[in-house]
Amino acid sequence: AQVQDSEKRSSAQLRCAELLATNDPRSSARLAFDVIRLQPNNVDAWKLLVSDEHVAGRDQMALTAADRMPADVYKQATRDVDFVIMLAATHQAMGQYSTASNLLTDARNATRDDVQRSNAIEAQTAALMLAEGNAQGAYRLYVKILRRSPNESDAWNGIISALHQAKQDQDALTQVQQIPPEVAEKLQRDPGFLQTLASVYGATGHNQTAVEMMGRVLAHYQPGRNDAPYSVQAQYSWLLLDAGDETQLADMLGQMGRRTDLTPGQQQQTRNLWAAWSIRKAAHEEKSGDSKQALKILEVASQAFPANGDIRRAMAGTYIRNNEGKLAFALYQQIDWTQATAIDYAGGVAAAGAARQKDTGRQWLADGLERFPNDTELLTAAAQFEKDMGDTHKA
Repeated sequence: AQVQDSEKRSSAQLRCAELLATNDPRSSARLAFDVIRLQPNNVDAWKLLVSDEHVAGRDQMALTAADRMPADVYKQATRDVDFVIMLAATHQAMGQYSTASNLLTDARNATRDDVQRSNAIEAQTAALMLAEGNAQGAYRLYVKILRRSPNESDAWNGIISALHQAKQDQDALTQVQQIPPEVAEKLQRDPGFLQTLASVYGATGHNQTAVEMMGRVLAHYQPGRNDAPYSVQAQYSWLLLDAGDETQLADMLGQMGRRTDLTPGQQQQTRNLWAAWSIRKAAHEEKSGDSKQALKILEVASQAFPANGDIRRAMAGTYIRNNEGKLAFALYQQIDWTQATAIDYAGGVAAAGAARQKDTGRQWLADGLERFPNDTELLTAAAQFEKDMGDTHKA
């Protein structure tokens, strides 16, 4: 009787978890885990746990859960093509492209005669191509899917993503108009599609539309239950920066700064956003005629982000425009040139020219061109330096 009661309770918990999976994947994952503790070989509970972690954006935890599945359970789970496709997407999200490709190959071999599942596999294969930077290959595969199934929403979503990645954003906007009405209605409820569309609008100069679109994306998430992925917050922040919405930008940067789950790369992107905002504010002040306030903003930013080359260059440029070339040059005398970027070299060369530091400027220029021979900004700075030194032939 106790065993039956336990099974009934587990079955009820699993049904409840499945209902929660779409809108509250974290709560769903907790319920699925409770079922697994009572029934370690419950295949459906394991599959749901892995899926929930993936949907919640916690892909490393999803893979950890998959690794902990008992061998027989994993074998049964991977007979489900939908689970395999989701697992491939999880590996892809973690940059494990080879493993994702192998999983999709296995799934493809198991579903040759199932058109609907074949479309799902091909769509995920195209998504993998996009992640690997092969936008043209992905586009061709999405077109192939749509020729077979014109109402396949994932393929329409993918075509827009492929065109955006290929920097063919105007073509992407044209393509959006070709989406069948019933598919378009479905995609308008898909935060992933809306996020891509926001990128397209942003790239074509429709900043306010892009911001509004990202606002709709954020509305799909609920803090504490289904938090917005960092990528959504970061993209929204860049769009807010371009649109000049400082109030919303400050709020979003505050939310990102309070997160404790960021990778080093995500932490760096957050710092880059703060730096870019500081540079924009300083440029606005200088344009308004208040160079002192511009320098104050950049000095504070420089103290907060001392390694940021963009801030250093903006600060040096402000000094140069105010006939303070020596102060600009001093900024670059302080840095570690072994860690310098092309931006550092371009800024340093410009500062040396303004300060009439010919020998040092030539040394920085030679070192920079050796490390970054094709950098456009450095080559432009080189021409200006030669002009400042009076050598118009070299310029």
